[in-house]
Amino acid sequence: MTDATTTPSRPRRAGRWALAGIVAAGGLVAAGAVAWAEAPAGPETGAATVPPDGPAGTPGARHHARHHPDRAPYDERYAAASPGEQEAADTLLADVEAALAAYADPAAAEAAGYAPRRPDRARGGVVHYVDRELARDGTVLDPARPDGLVYHTGGERPVLLGAFFVAPRGTAAPSPAPDLVTWHTHDPACPAFFVTDAEPCTGSRRMLHVWTAGEVALTSPRTGRTVEVRVADPFGAPFTASIARAA
Repeated sequence: MTDATTTPSRPRRAGRWALAGIVAAGGLVAAGAVAWAEAPAGPETGAATVPPDGPAGTPGARHHARHHPDRAPYDERYAAASPGEQEAADTLLADVEAALAAYADPAAAEAAGYAPRRPDRARGGVVHYVDRELARDGTVLDPARPDGLVYHTGGERPVLLGAFFVAPRGTAAPSPAPDLVTWHTHDPACPAFFVTDAEPCTGSRRMLHVWTAGEVALTSPRTGRTVEVRVADPFGAPFTASIARAA
């Protein structure tokens, strides 16, 4: 895949474009969660491997299909949220966007301590960069210091898609707006894909994505067809469930 443009912008209209639609339109592959953040404690098995929320037939697909709820689009949830929650979600997104301005180039991310996790195994050119010290420093959600960054590297130049934060086992996963800023887990022991105050799933590692790319033009290397997408849910997971066709 190659990229053309990225325009950071806060989503105004929601809508999700399913993985099947992306594959049909441009042969694109999903951006999955980084495996180290979801795997049980013990020796690492690699990181940006087969996405746990990938299509049927890939590892973790059954759990994802069973636990990933069909939620209302982000703009509908945003409209139903309280003014305080709307402001909190907007502030978090703006703060993360500001922090990520320094990392448009992966080289800058590496200089700051982020390291790509097995880019040779990345699916669809999606690479997760992790700062291990930040991920283990005990701070769960600091927008100025994301635990990791997500790039699309399949094009002529890398595109920064957004950031992610990790809540280790035994810690709370704070959300300033629970109906909008939603953490998730791929742990089959958890009752649902998205964690809630009622089901916090503190026994597993949880992840929060913050997608800041705005609009991105992606081209399939197989078909040569370009598809322009926009982020419709800045806190959705996975990336393919967080985008819609650009107008």
